[in-house]
Amino acid sequence: MENRKALYATSGLKSGFITYDNSVKENYYSSEERKERINTATDTLILFTNVAYKISLCFCAIMLIFMLIAGVYTIAVYLGQRKPVEGWTPLMGLMSAGFLGIFLVLAVIIKYLDVALKLLFQKQQYMVASIEKNQ
Repeated sequence: MENRKALYATSGLKSGFITYDNSVKENYYSSEERKERINTATDTLILFTNVAYKISLCFCAIMLIFMLIAGVYTIAVYLGQRKPVEGWTPLMGLMSAGFLGIFLVLAVIIKYLDVALKLLFQKQQYMVASIEKNQ
């Protein structure tokens, strides 16, 4: 660590010192400031991670499992002797397939939005023209 500082000091590039006072004067934040901090945290979580995409894929997988279980149950009920209320099993199978489709479409949409956000926020906003070195 010290070698890095020595190399920076002898490189001839402009350097300076920044001091920062990290003492917290108040531990209590107003409700408005707390809401603003929570909004900033959720915005940062959504913009710089792929949590929404992973959650959507998890729901999609859960609904796929539920749809498969409902499909097996539907087939078992139609082939078996005991029958529940008429129309319940096909309706449950159809609903689970519908939710699977909704979550699958949402996962695709969220993935496209994730790619668009990465392209937007990871684009370099400036270009370095030159680096001046002190002699």
